Amino acid sequence: MKFKRQGQLWVPSRHIYRPDRYQRYRRRFQKPTLGFTFVNSSAGFDSSAPYTGSLTGVTAGNLLVILVQGDNNITYTAMSGNGNTYVQATSAYSSNGSTRNVDIWYVLSANSGNTTITITPSATPIAIDVHIYEFSYTGGTLAFDLAATASGSGVLSTTASITTATANELLVSLVVNNGNNSSTVTQPSTWAADIGSDGTLGANSSYLADAGVAGSKSANWSWPSFANYNQSIVAFKIVAGATTKPWYYYRNQKALVGNT
Repeated sequence: MKFKRQGQLWVPSRHIYRPDRYQRYRRRFQKPTLGFTFVNSSAGFDSSAPYTGSLTGVTAGNLLVILVQGDNNITYTAMSGNGNTYVQATSAYSSNGSTRNVDIWYVLSANSGNTTITITPSATPIAIDVHIYEFSYTGGTLAFDLAATASGSGVLSTTASITTATANELLVSLVVNNGNNSSTVTQPSTWAADIGSDGTLGANSSYLADAGVAGSKSANWSWPSFANYNQSIVAFKIVAGATTKPWYYYRNQKALVGNT
């Protein structure tokens, strides 16, 4: 391919530089916008088997995040429902006086329709709390990034921190403490209004749809009276798809008529 000089630019000779069409080509070839959008959520508790949670009208391809907590040191060995593939992201338990285990599971690409999720515990709990979130996303391929946990005793607040790999990630957190009704718990600053369920246990969860630039991120929960707690936090990212811009577009940062 032969090149010729046009002002300060070297362009393929068969292309004609047209400044008046720059904006049109810029819009056509610009990088996709990455982002998450909250769609729906539910919260509840179940005191007898089968232990389930449900969400209505799920859109195919959306992300589901399932947050579960129960007592008696139990863990959760499986989830099923609506033909989805459920993956465990993290589990938080500590012997600090709180015997409540906090798990977070997810579905990267949900099937459409009303979804009832059946949860299999390792032992029989008094009850479990189940929170489910649905998010849509744009700009690329969805992927799980990382998770972290935190626990403590005799405190008024908790912080769990992670370091995100990319910008604009989605964060979701679940916390449980012994001694404070979920209605008295305060969610992390700038996060969405939390959802809570008390039952016989009590749990709170919230999300941050856009965590901003990559780096260290925290979920800070607080409550009015001293308590033991367990907390989990997870992050999801969008891997941008390939652009169709030619290499000389990046080099010159201009649109070239003829490259369609």
